[in-house]
Amino acid sequence: MIARLLRALPLAVAVVVVAYALISATGTVGVVLIAVVLVLAGALALWARRADASGWSVMDRTATGALLCAPGVLVVYFSFSSGGFFPESVALADVAIGVLLLFRLGIGGRPLEAFGRAALIPLVGLAGLAGWALLSQFWSHAPGRATIAFDRDLLYALTFALYASVGRTHVRITWAMRGIALAMAGVATISLFSRVEPNDLATTLDPTADGRLAYPLTYWNALGVFCAVAAVLCLHLASTDERRRVRVLAAGALPVIGTTLLLTYSRGGLAVAGVGLLAYALLGRPRGLLSALLAAAPTTAIAMKSAYDDTLLSSADPTTPAAVQQGHHLALVVFACVVAAMVLRALLLVLDHWFESRRSPIDRYRRQLRGAAGVAAVGVVVAAIALGAPNAIANGWNQFANQQAPSATLVRSRLGSTSNDGRLGLWKIALNAFDANPLKGTGADTYEILFYEHRTETNSIINAHSLYIETLSDLGIVGLVFVLLFVLGTLAGLAPARLGRERALYAALFSAGLAWALHAGVDWDWQMPAASLWFAALGGLALGRPGWRVGRSSTPAQLRAFVVGAVVCGACVFPALVLASQDRLTKATNAFEDGNCKRADKWAGRSIDALSTRAGPWQIEGLCAIAEQKYGSAEVALRGGLAADPKDWQLEASLAATTALLGGDARAEAADALALNPLDPGVQALAHGLARGPSRRARDAARTYLASEQTLIESG
Repeated sequence: MIARLLRALPLAVAVVVVAYALISATGTVGVVLIAVVLVLAGALALWARRADASGWSVMDRTATGALLCAPGVLVVYFSFSSGGFFPESVALADVAIGVLLLFRLGIGGRPLEAFGRAALIPLVGLAGLAGWALLSQFWSHAPGRATIAFDRDLLYALTFALYASVGRTHVRITWAMRGIALAMAGVATISLFSRVEPNDLATTLDPTADGRLAYPLTYWNALGVFCAVAAVLCLHLASTDERRRVRVLAAGALPVIGTTLLLTYSRGGLAVAGVGLLAYALLGRPRGLLSALLAAAPTTAIAMKSAYDDTLLSSADPTTPAAVQQGHHLALVVFACVVAAMVLRALLLVLDHWFESRRSPIDRYRRQLRGAAGVAAVGVVVAAIALGAPNAIANGWNQFANQQAPSATLVRSRLGSTSNDGRLGLWKIALNAFDANPLKGTGADTYEILFYEHRTETNSIINAHSLYIETLSDLGIVGLVFVLLFVLGTLAGLAPARLGRERALYAALFSAGLAWALHAGVDWDWQMPAASLWFAALGGLALGRPGWRVGRSSTPAQLRAFVVGAVVCGACVFPALVLASQDRLTKATNAFEDGNCKRADKWAGRSIDALSTRAGPWQIEGLCAIAEQKYGSAEVALRGGLAADPKDWQLEASLAATTALLGGDARAEAADALALNPLDPGVQALAHGLARGPSRRARDAARTYLASEQTLIESG
């Protein structure tokens, strides 16, 4: 009894902390909400005391079903929260998933029984990565950035652990996959609607997107890999799902997903979509694949070709009357393709029945079919060689190695280019940092600082566009080992070395995971949970040990659950602090942008009280003091920000200007700012103006710099 109460202690602590935070943030509304939750919980407890075995079974199935729907809900949540890039949405999800996991550990029967070797290897990788990121604040110059990185890594670790604890069954994996596929298809539909009907769903156009579709994730390449994963999952559901109507609906989703993917003009997204779909076809070989392809392949191709031809939809302004007219035409084409795909898939269910019956021609002519497939594969290779594939590959590689960006007048022309789009330069900066700090790196999320210091062009970059290379830069070889334990450990566990219906299911998970893992090597998918969290959720669920049952745990098992729960509860303190800090920082930022420095300063101070290791609130205090010409207060605030992030060039330059206006010698600060960002014209002019020490010229240069627009820190 004592052990059972002990393992529920972390849950009780977490509930109290969440309740306190809710009341602090929302006041009376929070009190009312907590009261409602307590009443419902009390009613549920009274019902549970009188429930029989069948009632408990219903409650268990309901709770499990709700849990299996959660990944799809999170995909939608993150998709409409800038892909989950910013700290607030990640911290909120951390707290929510942490509480769910604590419920499993605190009151679930045998909560650790489902953790076997297959699940422990990736989980060790994720937990190690999160812990190493948190530890990096001790050698990093920016501990606040390390906390943000820890929160993001913790999100994946908590998600994987939660779903690994459920225990896998074919039905559970299938239902979770359906939920994620539905969520992704829904997001893709809304994304496409925003482009074909911009008057009904107006979105802010990012000038850096060059017409590529990015809404709602805000990054076109993230939306590209998002659609690639959705395509693999929907093809699997269209081929093998036990519910015939799901096969029909999944086939109908593919033209929408394909069109959305095409409009992102993400070369990486399209490439990994091809890899994932081909891998699924070769590894899964489901008997309904032919029917699914006959229904979805031509209709998806027609929809994508129409989107490719409607060039105004990917122009700098896709909201012109001519572009809107093209959008309406594309909408009709896609709608017709969706209907056609669903009708064809429904008609071809007869073919599925024939192929899946005991007298299936696949069984009768298996050897001949394998021989024909081998001959076809050899024929494809020979034809490719004859058509000059080796030379094309060599030319493509040469273009990748030597051409920075695709040279094209139309966005769609990007698809014929294999240029590296500047990635080789980004990777070189990261690898040089790794050479200098091979074991532990420069600290989590510090690549942005390195980029500004060593960039060769005046573009703005935050990430190295590669999970693996940026990890080497930020966290060294130790961090990369943890990443590989998760990625390769999960892929190895999902490898479809199974027979029967499990083969196609695991082939779909493996193929989608392979597509994601490849794309993560050339972009910053890790920083976009909308495109990556599914891998942790389905990976954990699929690698959990099967056969979990409700029942009483032994005392040692309950004590182990208590220890794990205590660790989870302790880890969730950091996202709770970030959530409190970010909520106040957001209010401060909004007030600053509205010109209300009194309110901005108040909320910035409260953000610092919650978490003083982040530079953002210090910067707002400094900028508000500068706006009010309180240069002494500005200097104090800016030095506080530099204590949190000593290599932030914005803070260093602002400090140099402020020091000059106070009559001090700011040459050292200006030199530091120039060393941290040598290509910024404003910093160059400031350093030049302060080069001769305190003078009228120095004060004029300082005023000119401070009067220019300064971008608030977003990443740290």
